[in-house]
Amino acid sequence: MDAALSLLKDVEVDAIIGPQKSAQASFVVGLGDRAHVPIISFSATSPSLHPRSQYFVQTGLSDAAQVGAIAAIVGHFKWHQVVLVYEDSDYGNGIVSYLANAFQDVNARISYRSVIPLNAIDDFLLQELYKMKTMQTRVFVLHLSSSLASKLFVKAKEAGMMGEGYAWIVTSGVMDLFYSLDSHVVDSMQGVLGVKPLVRRSGLLDSLAKRWKRKFLADNPNALQAELSLYCLWASDTLRALAMAAEGAGGRMPASSQINASVSNSTNLFTTKISGRGAKILEAIKNFTFQGFAGKFHLVEGQLEPSAFQILNVVGKGEREVGIWTTSQGISSRRNLNGNSSSLGSIIFPGDSKATPRGWEFPVSGKNLELEYQFKLDCHAVSIEYVPFGNSNGSNLSYDELIVQVSRGTYDAAVGDITITFNRSHRDLWLISIALFILTGVALWILEHKFNEAYRGPPGEHTGMIFYFPFMSLVFAHREKIVSNLARLVVVVWMFVVLILSSTFTATLSANLTVQRLSPDGATVKELNRTKAIVGCRDGSFIKDFLLKLGFDESRIKTCKTAELCEQALANGSIAALFSVRPYTNLFLSEYGDKYMSTGEIYPTDGFAYAFAKGSPLVSDVSRGVVKLMDNGMISEIEGRCKIRLFEEDDAVLDGGVGQEPIQLSSFKVLFALTGGVTMTCLAYFVIRYLYQNRDFVSMVWSSSNSVWSKVVAVCKHFDQRDATSFRDRGYWVEGSPGIRPSSTVVPVSSDDQIHNV
Repeated sequence: MDAALSLLKDVEVDAIIGPQKSAQASFVVGLGDRAHVPIISFSATSPSLHPRSQYFVQTGLSDAAQVGAIAAIVGHFKWHQVVLVYEDSDYGNGIVSYLANAFQDVNARISYRSVIPLNAIDDFLLQELYKMKTMQTRVFVLHLSSSLASKLFVKAKEAGMMGEGYAWIVTSGVMDLFYSLDSHVVDSMQGVLGVKPLVRRSGLLDSLAKRWKRKFLADNPNALQAELSLYCLWASDTLRALAMAAEGAGGRMPASSQINASVSNSTNLFTTKISGRGAKILEAIKNFTFQGFAGKFHLVEGQLEPSAFQILNVVGKGEREVGIWTTSQGISSRRNLNGNSSSLGSIIFPGDSKATPRGWEFPVSGKNLELEYQFKLDCHAVSIEYVPFGNSNGSNLSYDELIVQVSRGTYDAAVGDITITFNRSHRDLWLISIALFILTGVALWILEHKFNEAYRGPPGEHTGMIFYFPFMSLVFAHREKIVSNLARLVVVVWMFVVLILSSTFTATLSANLTVQRLSPDGATVKELNRTKAIVGCRDGSFIKDFLLKLGFDESRIKTCKTAELCEQALANGSIAALFSVRPYTNLFLSEYGDKYMSTGEIYPTDGFAYAFAKGSPLVSDVSRGVVKLMDNGMISEIEGRCKIRLFEEDDAVLDGGVGQEPIQLSSFKVLFALTGGVTMTCLAYFVIRYLYQNRDFVSMVWSSSNSVWSKVVAVCKHFDQRDATSFRDRGYWVEGSPGIRPSSTVVPVSSDDQIHNV
């Protein structure tokens, strides 16, 4: 940046407008900060530039201002995954974190980040596009320079990624310069959505546009396009603000012929010389508010205040507005800008389609959905292939192994008599509850130890109280008094959590225990165990582990691969009883009901489920499809044809489907966050207050020459003392009485000096 150094050193300018790009601005901002010269930029829009220096001002909208509009589009169409494509530069990298946060607000996530080098060649672009084509996500958000975006869209069309089912959203950097794109680039961008700041038309703006176009064509007679871009408007407003600031700073803005201009490596730097008035100019510009060509010119903490954004759709040879987005109203049409309408106008998506893309598809280079039947999900046909699960030698594997293969992506989903069990869902509710139990006990001991006789004594009693009080509070049977207000606050919140948890678990247990049961007029588990009978179950089922928990020895459990083998085992007496899940029992009895009957207790499990990998977009579609079949009565028709019951009271579809949901950690995350936050806040306040009240002692200990461990031990011994004032107030000691009194404690600090604390 020789040009910037020369301007600051040789010309001794008072302000610099520029440079053009964010990467260049990053260097110039540092120079301006050291020289106390304002750097005013209307084109370096990366949010990473702010707030690096108080001498840097962005008079063009920061790229971060548009992320709300982009996220609103994603949320409007209920797309839950997006691929983010951005260039490897300050301009591209600066927006990533803002977009990620904005997508989280609309329940969407970035499934893949494609970083495009500035010098990317066509082969690299094609390779990256084909890689993205093999992924499920079909929503792409682009934050690229206009030239790089043009190359990518041409290659995207060549790769077959501008057809039906795809959705593309571009940022304002591309849409503002859309008029300058070649016709073949526009043809490849059909159906693309984009955003750019809303500029309201006015007579002054139209007059400026005509004068600028006339001047531009005179200077560039071979130009085919002459449009006034948003950067031109920001530049005009910036120069106006600078002129007003110069006059207010005791100088006069030079005429255009007197403005120094330096062009170096495509870096445009416009400078003004106003007799050392740089600081006053900076302060004046930051305080200006006026209606400019691009809208209201008002800076907030050195950045142009965000405005409304247009939502545009590329159709034909141009772009058309389909909606407006503002921070206060969200998405609306222009005619309902002050209303509550959240609708968008008619949109043509890629492939000349009016149907909203669902946002995901199965990869073109991948496999069909591996399930048993073909059905429709969310009105979209899905090609399904049934693949039997087992070893190459024909032997079956366990259901747990099947679920593991689904989680690894070997299969898209699994359908069958799959039961939800603890080890398959990995619930961690109990672990969090136990952790909070221990945290509460430790917190109460710390808060009460200096003030409460119940929390003193030998180390064994300390440990006992840490676990005793929280446990007894589970049954509301604690008798120990709490004397400090901080501990009382912790106890109140903990009791609230205990009340909610105990009520929830009591209700769940009651529901499970009151499930309708068949009368035990046959063999019972107790009788089978007493007689050491051999029992059977399906091969690979979780029932084998369940029988082990019921007390059956593994040697007395026989597995059968098929229903025919199970029937033969029952018939020849090699097994005394067959244990199976309810749907399989119904299927078995539909075939052999004239010989056998269901008897004994019914042991409820957490339910039956389809199995999908975490994050699979199929979960919600399948669950809604099952609910729809139940609502329209199709389930009854299917059950009639199959002569079995598909869904019972204790059956469930995983992740929001049919049936009773098990208690999960997510149900209590707010409650646990509340008690954890209150407890930790009380502890932090108590420790800070203790250190402040005993700051002289702590300072003396810490300044000694002993080891760190010795210092910590000394502070802990000091903390272990009774609070004399607190115990005196409660009648434990009165001055002059022969009873218990706080003794003087000597805490060793170093070999040649001691600290006496009375």
